[in-house]
Amino acid sequence: MFNQYPLSERLLWLFRQTWPVMGEERGMPRAPASRSIFQAQSKVRLVFLGDVMRTHREWVPQVSPSLQERLGEADLVFANCEGPVLHERIARRPLFTIRYAMAREYVEQVMAVTRVPASRWVWSLANNHVGDFGGEGVEKTAATLRSLGANVVGLKPWDLIEVGSERLAIQAWTQWENHSIGRALPESLHDEALSKGHRPNIIRGGAPPSERHLARIALPHWGLEFRYFPSAEQRQWALQWVQNDVRLIVGHHGHVVQPLEWFDHSQSPSLAAYGIGNWLGVQWSWPTKNFGALVVDLETLGERRGQIAHYEMLCLHRASRGRRTPEIRLFHEQSERQGESEAIFRRVGWLANREPRS
Repeated sequence: MFNQYPLSERLLWLFRQTWPVMGEERGMPRAPASRSIFQAQSKVRLVFLGDVMRTHREWVPQVSPSLQERLGEADLVFANCEGPVLHERIARRPLFTIRYAMAREYVEQVMAVTRVPASRWVWSLANNHVGDFGGEGVEKTAATLRSLGANVVGLKPWDLIEVGSERLAIQAWTQWENHSIGRALPESLHDEALSKGHRPNIIRGGAPPSERHLARIALPHWGLEFRYFPSAEQRQWALQWVQNDVRLIVGHHGHVVQPLEWFDHSQSPSLAAYGIGNWLGVQWSWPTKNFGALVVDLETLGERRGQIAHYEMLCLHRASRGRRTPEIRLFHEQSERQGESEAIFRRVGWLANREPRS
């Protein structure tokens, strides 16, 4: 299962998640944490959350009222379902396991505490844990999420998701698979250099949908865990997506926060959020309790239809209100160890050059 990761990385997992490692920046430019590009005539608002993984005893934290308000403004909320949904009710599980399986009740509660209806949720199944219990587990997970009223992406090259009178073209794929379920590299990224690489197990994608859609969005599950900056390989993939008219890239898998990058060289600028941390699960250390939610407004009218009008990275923290009742809060609501969290967010540029909320 873990042979896909370099031994040097596996040996450093515990260290990296406990003490953020410096020196990974490589001179990478960081986009502003929020930006208003133009005033939208009409818009759809999308919110992107990180990985949702099973926790010990599957406790679901509360969400602060101010964060609930921000999430409630979204036309769609995206999250990564990191593990199959196999059983009905929440039950005590082992403290540590390398095979994740969640309960239907757990996923229901994850959505309910945000006060966002299930019909506005989009769950990606493109990740390394969703196949931990084989293809049948993946199929059951998709069926369970759909029975709750949610949308599912990541089981085919491209998915069309409706939002109001518009549709979004979504390509969700994973660089890593603990158990192979027959995925390969997206054709949109499959040039000569990548075809000779060492990552053959990413979802294979065909041409984007021919049906009319508002914008193309990529949801990659990529990179190395507990790294605060993307690799040169990831940045090259992001550039190729942008060159294939992908407007927005929002990544998962790293479990920690990573910078934003703005691509302004194309006719329609694009944004890459390489990693936004975990919304829930694998938050044992202080650094991993700091994460984000990306808010993006897309124009729906005129010559700028499908372009990003505004974006904002919300800095979030999982605070302890008691042993069993943690709460997810906006950074400015945080009362404990705020300086340490600020240092993490500032390092990746999430506190820099913020513009007034639109």
